[in-house]
Amino acid sequence: MKDAWRVDPIADVLVEAARYASMTPNERGALVASACRGAAATLAARPDAERALAWRDPIPESSKRVLARLRAEWRAKRDAAA
Repeated sequence: MKDAWRVDPIADVLVEAARYASMTPNERGALVASACRGAAATLAARPDAERALAWRDPIPESSKRVLARLRAEWRAKRDAAA
């Protein structure tokens, strides 16, 4: 028997997502627009807003290596098919 206080994470996500899954595109768009307005207001309140907007997360070296490997594999397949 499961502990009564435990939550099934899959069921929990499905319950939470059900509201969004049944939304119309216009309803989802309004939600996105609202989130963007909130983000813009938060950003405007920052004294370093310009620096925050200019920030780009650095790509980890491990991700760069994987991307290079995948590109090389794709090129090899492409060239073999030609």
